[in-house]
Amino acid sequence: VTCRLHRGPGYDTDDLIKEAEYIGLPMVSHFYMWHQNAFDADNPFFFPTVPGFRQMTAKLQEYNVHVMPYINPYSADTSLPEWEQGLKESAMQITEQGDLSLITWSQGRTFAGMCPAAPLWRRLLNLLAMRMYEMGIKALYFDEVPVSSPRPCYNSTHNHLPGGGTFYVEAYY
Repeated sequence: VTCRLHRGPGYDTDDLIKEAEYIGLPMVSHFYMWHQNAFDADNPFFFPTVPGFRQMTAKLQEYNVHVMPYINPYSADTSLPEWEQGLKESAMQITEQGDLSLITWSQGRTFAGMCPAAPLWRRLLNLLAMRMYEMGIKALYFDEVPVSSPRPCYNSTHNHLPGGGTFYVEAYY
C-alpha cells in the first residue's frame, strides 16, 4: 500500500500509523516536502530537512511504514548561485542545436534539464542518496525519471556518445 505524506494538517505520522494498523500490511509513503525548500525549488539542494524528520521516519518504520522521500533528479534550479559556479558548464544537458534544455515548473522558476551521465550531477545525486541512507532512508522517489522520455544530450564533456546510446538508462542504474 502506498500513501503520500506532505507537510500540513491531515498528513502527520499518526495518520499514517492509524492507516497502517487498520490495513495490516506494510506500507510505503512518498514523503513530499520533507525539506524546508518550497516545492520545485532549489533542486538539487534539498537540505536542511524539516524539524523532526529523523524521528518521524523512525517512528513510521517501527509501524512498518517505509518512507520514500521525493526528490527531482531531472533538473536544476537555474536561479541558484551554484548554477553559475559549475552546474551550468559541467552537468547541463545540451540539445542538438547547442541550447540548454530549459523547463518551467510550478513555481514559475526556470530549471535546466540535467544529464544523468554528467560526473558532477551523478556525484551530487549519490551524495544526496548517501546522506538520506545515513538518516535511515532506504528508498528515494526520483520524480520525473519514470514518466519522462529520455532526452538526448549533446554535451561533449559527458561520459556518453553525443545524442544517443544507452547512457540515460545506465546513468540511473
